[in-house]
Amino acid sequence: MSSRGGRLGDLRLGLLGYGRLPVISSLIRLSLLRWFLWML
Repeated sequence: MSSRGGRLGDLRLGLLGYGRLPVISSLIRLSLLRWFLWML
């Protein structure tokens, strides 16, 4: 049962990380774009 719970927890953590990754990448892209426009 413990191994099954661990796998479920890993899956949940993976889903959370996967859901959060695009947000972080988009924020970085937005900040880079803003910095680029500010430098121009």
